[in-house]
Amino acid sequence: MMAMPYFLDQSGLWAGSALFVLAMFLAYASIIRLSDCRRIIQARLQCAEEPLLSARETPEIVNYSDIISHGLGVWGGRVSVISILIAMYGSNIAYLVFIKENLATFVSDFDTAGDTEGWQWVLMALVPLLILVTVSDLRFLGDLSACGLVFAVSFEGLLLYKATQQLHLSRFREIMRAAPAVRVETLPIGIGIASFCNEGLVVMSPTIEQQMSDSLSYRSSVRCSTLVLTAAYLIFALVGFAMYYGDIESSLSLNLVYFEPFTLRQKRWSSRDI
Repeated sequence: MMAMPYFLDQSGLWAGSALFVLAMFLAYASIIRLSDCRRIIQARLQCAEEPLLSARETPEIVNYSDIISHGLGVWGGRVSVISILIAMYGSNIAYLVFIKENLATFVSDFDTAGDTEGWQWVLMALVPLLILVTVSDLRFLGDLSACGLVFAVSFEGLLLYKATQQLHLSRFREIMRAAPAVRVETLPIGIGIASFCNEGLVVMSPTIEQQMSDSLSYRSSVRCSTLVLTAAYLIFALVGFAMYYGDIESSLSLNLVYFEPFTLRQKRWSSRDI
């Protein structure tokens, strides 16, 4: 979410908006297709093993890797796991860099100059990565997810509140008309950011479905969640883009540097920050 204004700046206003909606639609379609594959594979396993096992004893397909392995074979499953590891590694590095900078705002001695060695960052990134790869029951994340949702909604609410103070509707319309529709030269950067917005949705969906007893309720919740996420991200992107138009940097977050949690600040990230 923090990089959404930058995403629109790099992609172009309308190209970025269309690209993000397309990415979310593909994520939704992939989740539904994965759900269908899971049920088909489960039914085939049950039929194949029926002479030996009862339906209750048939192994249950509960995660993304199991579905890919049964559908595409052992090597398909291995390739999918490797792909997940690579994607999660990049995400964890980004989160660690952001956490490092925020720690420096509270602990003045915390080093942000780059003395931490590359292999140390790799080890720190591996801890949450391995935990998330091996966990099959996500119910323990329920409370954390609720807290994260509250903070995300509060963050977007703060942005909208600041926008009402700093941005007139006429100025917003003017920016929407003046902004380039597409920026071909930096569009690949926007595509990369769009792919990170929903990277975990598809991978986690089979485990979530397995924990929900009603298939129709699951599909309805996926549909509603996708619509809400798409709307929330686009609103944040458009408002942030308009507020900082002409001087948009890599991320937009709360300003904790001077202990002013109800103000916003931008940050330009580079390879030196990693």
